[in-house]
Amino acid sequence: MAAVANGDEDDNAIIWYKLGFAEGAYTSGTATVAISYDGGGGSGVCRVTAFNSATSVDIEILSPFKGTEATDDWRECEWSDEQIWPSAVVFAEGRLWWSGSDRLWGSVSDGFEDFDDETEGDSGPISRSIATGGVNDTQWMMALQRLLVGTEGAVSTCKSSSLDEPLTPTNLSIKDSSSTGASPVDPARVDGRGLFVDRSGKALFELAFDGTSSDYNATQMSKLSTDLFASGVKTLAVQRRPDTRVWIVMNDGTCVCVVYEPLEEVLAFIPIETDGTFESVAVLPADDQDRPYFVVNRTVNGSTVRYIEKMALDTEVKPSTLCKTVDAFAHGVNSPASTTIAVGTHLIGETVVVWADGAPLVETVDGYVVPIEYVVDGSGNITVGSAVTNWVAGLAYRMRYKSSRLAYGAAGGTAILQKKKVDELGIIMTDFVRGGLLYGAEFDDANHPLMPPPAQKDGTTAPAIVLSDVAEEEAWMFEGDWNTDSRVCIECNSPNTVTAISMVIGITTNG
Repeated sequence: MAAVANGDEDDNAIIWYKLGFAEGAYTSGTATVAISYDGGGGSGVCRVTAFNSATSVDIEILSPFKGTEATDDWRECEWSDEQIWPSAVVFAEGRLWWSGSDRLWGSVSDGFEDFDDETEGDSGPISRSIATGGVNDTQWMMALQRLLVGTEGAVSTCKSSSLDEPLTPTNLSIKDSSSTGASPVDPARVDGRGLFVDRSGKALFELAFDGTSSDYNATQMSKLSTDLFASGVKTLAVQRRPDTRVWIVMNDGTCVCVVYEPLEEVLAFIPIETDGTFESVAVLPADDQDRPYFVVNRTVNGSTVRYIEKMALDTEVKPSTLCKTVDAFAHGVNSPASTTIAVGTHLIGETVVVWADGAPLVETVDGYVVPIEYVVDGSGNITVGSAVTNWVAGLAYRMRYKSSRLAYGAAGGTAILQKKKVDELGIIMTDFVRGGLLYGAEFDDANHPLMPPPAQKDGTTAPAIVLSDVAEEEAWMFEGDWNTDSRVCIECNSPNTVTAISMVIGITTNG
């Protein structure tokens, strides 16, 4: 049988050929039919390594091609320097999700490295535009009850037709749940809620699911604390045990701790400073209490240094054998007891305070009990006045609390805008050093300096250190002035410590 050439120009089509013999051409014997095809079905993947011309490039083959002929049936990868690169990634609903610019990609279901577009059905990969209008450059993604995409112009929700249905290539819609744009600061998840920083970088928002609208609503949490966020948020991390605390590092090197228990309607903002600047924060889980770690930039002995410092446990800041209420601290045991404490070379030339053998090392100055300050020598040591065994030494810091405006009831209905005077103050406390607590009407007022609480209780000398017991201190006289804005100020300087539970204030209003 002679060879027959039969070409066609059909591409991307299934072609069936029927072979036969002309009438009378076959009489007997074996008929051999050979069919050859110089093309091939399927596709290949390559990486372009060099550009030669508009029609020629050098390639590295990643997945073999089925043919060797030139073709115009090709397309460029969506990720490249010429196109875009993803700017956010998250695991959600059994897929690995990437997003960048206005695009969203989801891997094959349970195949986190598989984005093969030839996979068919609901398990296939997802590739689509966000396209909700406006500016949509992706800043982050977060997996809550639904997949949320934070963009410069809005927070978008990826929805299926039902809340409990998975996202699939054919069951996915994207709608804006909030028109509050997002910053590139990584968000944080707290159970079914999300926390993120808005586009300005100067406000903290909460994302909570609203059953009425079946979507997430964004609410500004920091509306009453905008001054704390004025420099802008750099990064944040969430601690869940023993309670929920959001640690937020600001661009000016300060830190804000947000005590956040939404189910109990607890929200408190606590500014934190140190002898240096905070640069970043991370939280590692632990059995009893999660551990926040900070990168702190300090100037020590004339040089700029960076230390990774972890927050002391709540149980370690009680006035017992060791009380870790100092920054960049070192602690140890002298055996036998000694007047020399090896603080360490990380604080050479710095001024430190010491807690030793269950009490702060203090002295009396102008009638006030104040912590003794020691300078760390070139060998990293300090010398104290008497031999100690267990010790903690580090940089001192100051805790300050100032009450809000005292809007007690008065004959005129409210004490706001009326002159008033605080007459008495009582504080319910636990785990405190009596001489380390100071109170008054104003901070840094030379005419009315802060005072320690009375040393007498129930007609006898009160204990200098109270551990664990809740002490209901008798109310004492408060030297306040008549003022439209009378307040109560409390201060405690490390290594002293105090846990204040509540205050009882006696006030007279000129109503």
